[in-house]
Amino acid sequence: MNFNMTDDYHEVLSRLFTIGEDKRVLIGTARSRESLGKLDGLGEWTLFSDYIMEGFVTYFLRLVRTVDGCDLEVRFTGTNRDRYIPYAVRNYIKWAGIEAEQG
Repeated sequence: MNFNMTDDYHEVLSRLFTIGEDKRVLIGTARSRESLGKLDGLGEWTLFSDYIMEGFVTYFLRLVRTVDGCDLEVRFTGTNRDRYIPYAVRNYIKWAGIEAEQG
């Protein structure tokens, strides 16, 4: 699944993601499993851990350039909490002040 955004790739990257003190990438309340130290690695699938609906869940994200902006792609890991991930990611995008269409 993915979220289509018409904003510039670098603008979305800097508004949606941050680097924590531990050098992990943050989006909303989710954090990358590995310490990337920089944001430019998000063109590849990156595993995130999040706490959704009173439980921990993992999912993969990557930000891909498109002709008219970029797509935030989400890949599930097959847990019973996968159905809650789109809602959480959509909220993280809204919190960053970015408009997106779910594709």
